Amino acid sequence: MNERRRLMRRAWAVLAWLWLALPAAVLAEPRHVTTAQFLLQDEAAAAAPDLVPARGPPGDWQSVALPHAGLQRRVVPDPQAGDAALAWYRLDLDAGGVDDPVLYLPRWQTVGRLAVYGDGKLLYRSGGSAQWSGFNRPVWLPLAAGGAPPATLLLLRISSLDGAGAGLSTVWVGAAGELRWRYELRRWLQQDLPYLASAVFLALGLFALGVWAVRRKESIYGLFFAASVVFYLRCLHYHAGPFQLLLDDEWFSWLTITSVGWLAIASYFFAFRLHGRAYPRSERAMLAGMGALTAAMLPVWQIHPHLVLLAPLAYLGITVVALFACLLAVWGAWRARSRDGLVLACWNLAAIPVAVHDMLLQNYRLSMEHVYLLPYTGIGMFVIFLYVAYRRYVNALAQAAGAQATLQRRLAERERELERSHRRLREIERTRILAGERERLMQDMHDGLGSSLVSALRMVQHGNSSEGAVAQVLQECLDDLRLTIDSLEPAQTDLALLLATLRFRLGPRLQAAGLALDWRVGPLPPVSWLTPPAALHVLRILQEVFTNILKHARARRLTVSTRLEPAHAVIAVIDDGAGFRGGRPAPAAASPGRGLSGMQARIL
Repeated sequence: MNERRRLMRRAWAVLAWLWLALPAAVLAEPRHVTTAQFLLQDEAAAAAPDLVPARGPPGDWQSVALPHAGLQRRVVPDPQAGDAALAWYRLDLDAGGVDDPVLYLPRWQTVGRLAVYGDGKLLYRSGGSAQWSGFNRPVWLPLAAGGAPPATLLLLRISSLDGAGAGLSTVWVGAAGELRWRYELRRWLQQDLPYLASAVFLALGLFALGVWAVRRKESIYGLFFAASVVFYLRCLHYHAGPFQLLLDDEWFSWLTITSVGWLAIASYFFAFRLHGRAYPRSERAMLAGMGALTAAMLPVWQIHPHLVLLAPLAYLGITVVALFACLLAVWGAWRARSRDGLVLACWNLAAIPVAVHDMLLQNYRLSMEHVYLLPYTGIGMFVIFLYVAYRRYVNALAQAAGAQATLQRRLAERERELERSHRRLREIERTRILAGERERLMQDMHDGLGSSLVSALRMVQHGNSSEGAVAQVLQECLDDLRLTIDSLEPAQTDLALLLATLRFRLGPRLQAAGLALDWRVGPLPPVSWLTPPAALHVLRILQEVFTNILKHARARRLTVSTRLEPAHAVIAVIDDGAGFRGGRPAPAAASPGRGLSGMQARIL
């Protein structure tokens, strides 16, 4: 433990010695230039020359403090002024002994171009078009290029349109390692972050467009897409500069100026829809006003020599309308108790002072050290949209889950109701079947068994019948009772089983009567209509046939067979007795009784 502490003390001592032994040049802070010499000229050459006098053009140079606005913006053209103005800044540099010093310029601003000279030689010239040449891009410039000694006198030449104004921030000179983080941070804040924000906003807008294409009633997605498009167009001028624009300067100015108004309209309409309230008159008035402004500023009308100089007036009018729309959105969201709508409306309201800040910076009323803040409002807007989309998605899932639970509950209730209804129907059907069976049995016993028993009783009471006749009547009663019981058996649709039951019941009686039974019943298909009543009808018909053969045919052999036809199953009963003649019974059966009519009635 003591050895470890001793090693730690030695290590700290070595680090302290290394820190104190660092060269002063490494620890030296970069120079922050806050003063300069300024010269204003009324006319400017078309392009910056490659060489100028080392101390700049002759004239009345004045000492100014940086940041400095050498020219103020003017909307109305000055007839006595030229088409362009030229501002010069002269800086005496002292790199503090740095071998390869660099210059870091946070901001220069004008509608024109910038050129930087070191000891009279051109070191840097801004790119892009004549009007949009990278005013929002910080400058990073090595002062000792090609092995030459670093420049000691720096000239900054800013050429601008008449009335556009011109300004310069403070300047930093020092080692690249000391200034790199300042430059990278400034470039990130002024250039990269607005570009990334607009690109992400546009990508999110394309997603919203896809949602709106499917759900056309959800107009907020279409409005968000429109807001993302105009926000992207608006942010183009913040990072324009290194390359020539695809559009003419006047058309690009028209596009970037009017996009602010359409961005405000899309944002406020989005806020209106978010809290579920519409303001048709106000919306039509805003659309008409912005449409008129957009049409009036078209470059084809040439209402101004340089359309970009009208931006302050356009922005002022748009800000006034935006303030009214913001207050309307806040009031509507508050009345509707819409938290999402209130958050977005308050964010839009907070963007008003941000817009005022940017207008003051654009018109050189604020220090050039400031950063344009309006692009950052778009970041807040698409964060709010993501939050709203997330809440809607979660609510949709909750509603879907709730709807599913409700549906399952209702389905379960419906199933229980159907089960109760089905149970009641089964009870009703069972009661109906029992009542029908009871009625059928009563009717059958009354017509068959009851009639036979009455006949047997009368025969016994009158004493005019032999014991054999009475026994035959009683046997018929017993057969009727057995057939009635057999019809109640669950034969289902098996006709062959029903015929086998009949053979079992009546076979002994036929044999006792001297009839030889030839049974030729084969497999039969299921009969769907073979219910207990229908089965009893089949048994009664065959019983009547057998009874007629026993009583009237004087037959010795009886054949029962079945066969299948395309649409029927046929049961044939054939005997070798007397049979019918010409449709009439044999002489022994001159009185047909009611057997044949009963069979026909059962068939029908």
